[in-house]
Amino acid sequence: MAVTRTDKADAPRREPGESTWLTEARRQIADPQPSPVCLQLSPDGRTLAVGTNSGRAILRHVDSSQDIASWETVSESVRDSWIHTFDKHASEHPGDLYASTIMQLAAEYRAAVHCLAFSPEGAVLAVGTGSGSIQFHTSRGRYVTSWSTGTAPILALRFHEDGRHVGFATPGQFAVRNLFTEHDDFSEQFDLGLDSSLYAVAPDLGSLAVVKDGNVVVHHAGSDATYIWWGQLSHDRITALTWSADSTRLAVANEKGVIQVWIVDDEPQLTDVKVLPESVCVRNLHAANGELLALTYDDDFGGLTLWNAVTGSSTTLSAPGDGPLGPITTSEIFPRHGLVFLGMATGETFSLRPEETIDP
Repeated sequence: MAVTRTDKADAPRREPGESTWLTEARRQIADPQPSPVCLQLSPDGRTLAVGTNSGRAILRHVDSSQDIASWETVSESVRDSWIHTFDKHASEHPGDLYASTIMQLAAEYRAAVHCLAFSPEGAVLAVGTGSGSIQFHTSRGRYVTSWSTGTAPILALRFHEDGRHVGFATPGQFAVRNLFTEHDDFSEQFDLGLDSSLYAVAPDLGSLAVVKDGNVVVHHAGSDATYIWWGQLSHDRITALTWSADSTRLAVANEKGVIQVWIVDDEPQLTDVKVLPESVCVRNLHAANGELLALTYDDDFGGLTLWNAVTGSSTTLSAPGDGPLGPITTSEIFPRHGLVFLGMATGETFSLRPEETIDP
């Protein structure tokens, strides 16, 4: 297995007297610890896009691990306004009793990059932010344009194969917009709340799957029907979902290694159930070319495995260095290029290339 490691992110600045909860919370707004929270590979496999919890977007060359471009998705003036709001709130609620509340407020104000999407030819990167904007840049990082969708975070993005339409979702909206006219071909309003954990737009942009309260909700463009599958994965937490390339099937996985495949139509049908050994937590799913790949990671022992849920074969990925990798903040599978990417809480990213397949 080949491993590529990027440079560790610079440590956040620390000013004198930052030992108190108040100054630490304030620092988190002004200079949050950057960690990757979403990853996307360009269609040609040469460029990795990285979005961080601090609001920075990065374009990185896969082979050299050198940054091509990086930029902040939120301006310094906006951050200053957040700090002003924070200071006002903190002055009204002094004392350590409110520490957790203030820290949560600080986290909510950060305009993290929540999702990324390359256009089919790889010339344009769409960046979905926590402040409700979708920003478009070239594959070299040059700013093109941006859309404002309100104040709710953009939690899912996808280009149609025609390269002209973009599907996106927030906790209150699912829409398909024309990239060139900037008019919505479809827009549906709903209220899923910020506690919705996973979002996935179908490749044809006709459906949106959302994990809400331990269930899967599917919204269909232009249809009033909403399907809620109660308790199909028992009470275990749903950790991953992915659409098939033809947008007719949805795979859903949970923290115990159970993967269900559904045909999504007027009456959803459960067509297949896969159970991975050792009740491992599925971190990612990817469906392509008749295959369903699952990435699992053991938090206690650091075991990282790529499974083919169709054949049952697996590939063990050894962590670079000694011992467990540590907290993984995001991961993605890109089977077309034979790569798995990991984003770490330390700010690092790794690219793993499986070499040996272990048959069942």
